[in-house]
This record gives sequence, C-alpha cells and structure tokens, in this order.
Amino acid sequence: MTSPAEAPALLAARGSAWIKRANAAGLTGWQPLTVMALVAIGIVGSLGTAVMGWIWLFCASIVIGVLADQLAERLTLVQRLLDRAQLNLVARSILREFALLLVLTRIGWPEDLVIWAALLVFLVILARSFLVVAERQVVDLQTSKILTRNLLSSADEAAAQPVRSLEPAKLALIGSVPIVLGGLPTVVLAQLWPLLVASVLYVLFAGAWSLWRVAGWLRSSRRGQQDRLAQRARAAVDALRPQVLVYFSGESDALYQLAMWLPVLRELDPKTLVVLRERANLAALPQTDLPVICIPNASELMDFRLPTVRVAFYVAHVGKNIHMLREPRMKHVFIGHGESDKTASVNPATKAMDEVWVAGRASRERWAAAKVGVRDEAIVEVGRPQLGGIRPAEPRDGRPLSVLYAPTWEGWSDDPGATSIVTMGPSLVRWLTERPQTRVIYRPHPLTGRVSAAARRAHLEVLSIIEAAGGRALSAGPASADDWAAATELSLVVDGDQAPLYDCFNNCDVLIGDISSVVPDFQASGKPYFIPNTRGWAHQTLRDSSASARAAYLLDPDAAGWEQAMLDASGADPLAADRAALRQHLLGPVVADPLEPWRVAVRSLISRAEAEWPDAENEALATQTD
Repeated sequence: MTSPAEAPALLAARGSAWIKRANAAGLTGWQPLTVMALVAIGIVGSLGTAVMGWIWLFCASIVIGVLADQLAERLTLVQRLLDRAQLNLVARSILREFALLLVLTRIGWPEDLVIWAALLVFLVILARSFLVVAERQVVDLQTSKILTRNLLSSADEAAAQPVRSLEPAKLALIGSVPIVLGGLPTVVLAQLWPLLVASVLYVLFAGAWSLWRVAGWLRSSRRGQQDRLAQRARAAVDALRPQVLVYFSGESDALYQLAMWLPVLRELDPKTLVVLRERANLAALPQTDLPVICIPNASELMDFRLPTVRVAFYVAHVGKNIHMLREPRMKHVFIGHGESDKTASVNPATKAMDEVWVAGRASRERWAAAKVGVRDEAIVEVGRPQLGGIRPAEPRDGRPLSVLYAPTWEGWSDDPGATSIVTMGPSLVRWLTERPQTRVIYRPHPLTGRVSAAARRAHLEVLSIIEAAGGRALSAGPASADDWAAATELSLVVDGDQAPLYDCFNNCDVLIGDISSVVPDFQASGKPYFIPNTRGWAHQTLRDSSASARAAYLLDPDAAGWEQAMLDASGADPLAADRAALRQHLLGPVVADPLEPWRVAVRSLISRAEAEWPDAENEALATQTD
C-alpha cells in the first residue's frame, strides 16, 4: 500500500508516464487535441442535447460531429486512439443515430412515428455495414498477400499493388447523409418524410455501389491473381536460391535501421533477400537492387518456405521477429543498427539469437558487463563494414570550421540526459552560429520528438536559430557533391532524405554527438569530437561510464568552457593519440577493406550451418510438399 509520503512521487510518475504515452501518440500538438475535442463535443453534445430535447443545439452537435469525423480520419494517431476507445467511424455514426431517436422521443413524437424512424435508422445501419464490408472485402480480394521489388517482372509487381478504394473519411461522409440531410430536417420540421427519403436513397446507393464493386471484381483480371502472384514470388525466390536474408519490421520512420545495411549486403558473395513485413515500407525503402519481398501476414510468412537460407540478419528487436526466429534451420544473427553505450544496445532479447555480430572489443565488454544472458562465445567481432567511405580530416584552406551537431533522440526511457537536444541543443547551436569562422551542420535523429514534447520544441528552436543565421536545408532532394560544395560557408540542416550520415562526417571538421552509435562510427574519420555532458557529471565519471567518452572533448552544461574546448580540438588536438587507440577498441582492427571481415564471417557461418544441417533444404521442400 502506498504511504502518504510516497503518494506525490507515485502521482508524478504516473503523470509522467501518461505524458510520455501522449507524446508517443502525437497528442501534444494543438491539431490532434483540437480534433479530439471536436469529436468529444460531437458525441457528448448530441447525446446530451437529445436527452434535454434542445433541438437546435442537437443539430449543431451533429454537424460538428460529422465535420470532426472528416478531420479525425486524416490524422492516423487520432484514429488509433479512437479505435482503442471503441469509438471508430461506425460506432460514432451509430451513436449519432441513437441520439436522433432519443431526441424524437424527447420532443413528444407519437410512438408509431418513432418506431418508423427506428426502422429507417436500422436499415441505414445495415446498408452502411454492407457497404463497408463489401468495399473492404473486394479490396482485400484484389490485393496480393505478397509484394516484391526486384524479384518479379515490373508488370507483376505493379499488378500486386493495392487497388484504390473509398477512403474511410469519404465512407463516413456518405454514411452521414441520412442523419444530416434527413434526420435534422425531420427533427426541425417534425415530419418523417425527410428521413424517409434520405434513408431510402442511401440504402439504394449502398446496395448499388456494393453490387457494382463485386461485379467489377468478378470481371477483373485480378480475380484469383493473389494466388498466381504468390506462386510466382515463391518460384522467383526458389530460382534465386538466397543463402542470406535480412529481416525488418517497424514503422517507416525506422527504416534507417535497415537502410544502413543495404550497401553492405549487396556486396556479399552469397545472394541476399530483404524481407519486410509492412506494405508501407516497401514503397518507403530506399533505392536498392537487392531482391525484396514483403509478407505482411504472419501465417503467410510462416508458410513461405526459404529452403536455401542459412543466415538471417536482424537489425532491431521487434515483436514480429518471432515469426522468422521460429525457423529451425537458419542461424539467426543480430547485427543491430549501430553500437553505443546506451542501455538499449544490450537488450536482453538478444539472447534469443545464435550470434551477435559487433564491431570491436568494446561491444564484447559491454555485453559481459550487462549480464543479460548473451554468451561470450555468441559474440563475433566483424568490424563496421559501412565505414570504408569515411575520409580523414582535410585542410581547411581558409574555409569556416565545420561543426556537425548530430544529437540522438530522447528514447523510450525517462532519462532526461539521454539526448543533448533538450538541455543543451539550442544553446550549442546558437553559440556555433555566433562564433566567428564557424558553421554548423545540424543532423537531427529521425525519431527526435517522438516521445518528448520538449525534444520536439528544442528541435524546432534549433531550426529557427539556423534559419535566423542565414542557414538552410542542404538540398530539396538527395544531395550531390555540388550541393555540398556550394554550401561550405553556410549553416545547414541535413536529414536522411538528403544525405547519408557518413556524407556529413566527410563534410565536417569536428562532431558534437551524444552517447550513441554516431560517435563510434565517427572514430573512423580520426577527427576530433565532443560529447555534451548533459548530466553534469565529473569528467572522469563520464569517461568511465562510456567507452566513447574516453577520447572525447567534453562540453559541460555551463558554457564557460566551450570556447577553450573548441580551440583545443581544432588546434593542438591533445586527444588525437587517445582517439587512435580508442578507434581499434571500438571498431576493431583497421583493414584495407572493411567489408572483408564481414564476408569471411558470413561464409564461415553458412558453412557451419550447412555442416550442422546437411539435409535442411530437403526437409524444407518436403514440408512444403506436405
């Protein structure tokens, strides 16, 4: 039982958790909250005014509710919240129709007319249900369960794309016709005929539209196409005979976790297949010539045999990984999406994997210290194969000092010091833009502001500071070398759609980065870097807690020492030797081709898998035949 002394802390913790969930749902901006308020007014207002018999306020509440539906269906996060509250489009429409019957009884309508009105409302509900079910079923029947890229012919891949359908907002607007054009005039005029006419017209429309959609499907070339395309996809994968796959599930915002590995995987000798789980990610995936297959349905994926695959790579821990992890004749390997001293880098779920591939000795030590069940013999040091294109420092030749500020995001924890963007970001960027002969390249994390409203506000403030200093976005689309060359003296905002992170490394002189995977990767450049001391710890404490900080210039919350630290880093650079030693500890030995250790590791693991399961392919084929 909670004591009185503990109550305030418990209340604060619950409030913090609620705020975090609200931020994660995107409910801290004015737009979602306004739409939610309008939906609430529409529902509560229509029911409340119906009980009181206030005709004009009832009509106003109905109109507000219908308009709010149109806005709500354009905001995915609001839809999600309403669905969780069992208040989807259909439920909200039924509540309005119930309110219509309620107000008719409250304004003294005869019982027989109320019964007729109830019958009409019932017919409208049935017609709307038939319309929604028919629309969704026809779309589902014409949508392939398996989508591909670079695997089938362009004609087959185009045919597998989802067909167009009525948007939910349009269905809701059409479904509101009887109550708005029929029900409200019935209430105001005290006549049944407006509701009768509107209801009959709606029922006729719903029936005609549904029959037209079904007839169109029966005549369509897409009829039965699902199975044909699925068979062709299976045949294409069988012909490809991939030995390696990389698996991804998650939101499109997180595709950077997969994208960083695509150039590496295309250079492997064994053929590699990319496996996605969400349809939206197939379109959002960056350009690649690797074969890609998207199987959203879990049962379809588990039925899709991959008899030649011996190694499955995973870039993140998500619930849907289990659908691939159940495959018994593969070696399941976690490669992550960067290495750092964050707590998230030692997730206990990793012990489900056969192996964990890491860059260098520091990661092995991190797993040992975490004591989360990952065996030391499961850890394989393979370096960072992406880092081959990172260039060392180049002479400035009179150009401004280029400072890359690449903070991490706030994460899912309540740690206020996880990112510098909240506590120090605006101050750092303002200092850099005001500093003589200095320009800043701001590279925000793609998930910044997802959980914390404070992080979102700080990010927007940083953008404003850069704009006020004459800075701009690097380019309108993917940046070229000319775009970088034309902006050597400008402060810039660069996101993943414009340039890879490593291009930012190559176009800066120093880095300011948090405890994240950005700092270890930056070690490949040999350039100096700073870590903001967001918690205000003693410097030795911070260096002891994070391997990345051992060769970093540290920036305290107090700006008094920032200028001297920058002069040291861009001048005599007393930490250069420490960085050289730390690089091997974090990233492994320096090799001419960073891809070669990976190639060796992949070939070795495939050979061990084939030796362990010599009949794996025949077993899979036999299971598929059964």
